[in-house]
Amino acid sequence: MNRPGVIDFVKGALGCTCPDEVFNHVTSRTNESVRYCQSGISKIEVGERLLIHLLLTDDPAVVERDLPLILRGGMEERDRRGFNRFRAVVCTGNREAIASAINKVCENRVDEDERVHLHVVSRESARAVYEPPAVD
Repeated sequence: MNRPGVIDFVKGALGCTCPDEVFNHVTSRTNESVRYCQSGISKIEVGERLLIHLLLTDDPAVVERDLPLILRGGMEERDRRGFNRFRAVVCTGNREAIASAINKVCENRVDEDERVHLHVVSRESARAVYEPPAVD
């Protein structure tokens, strides 16, 4: 794991304002299989407070299929494991291609949870964290 890269990504690209001591314990796993979606995701855990799931794709169909499942599964994991916050992150090389799919997923969400954040970031910013899995 590129620890400085993970910390820079979480603080910079995601805008996390957690105190520095929270970053004493950071884990990162890439291309992890989870029971609730078809795509492999990457996970970052920060100080047992912040849970992050990253989906790497440029495919709108993957966003529509997997993002709702990642949001729901991440919230359940956050609650079950006692994290304060959950951040779902879509890493893409083509924001325009997935923009309507992201909007569609967000429009269909009726539950509001102040402890969940959705981010869309460039592949390049995510590359500092891990070697990305193959693109769909």
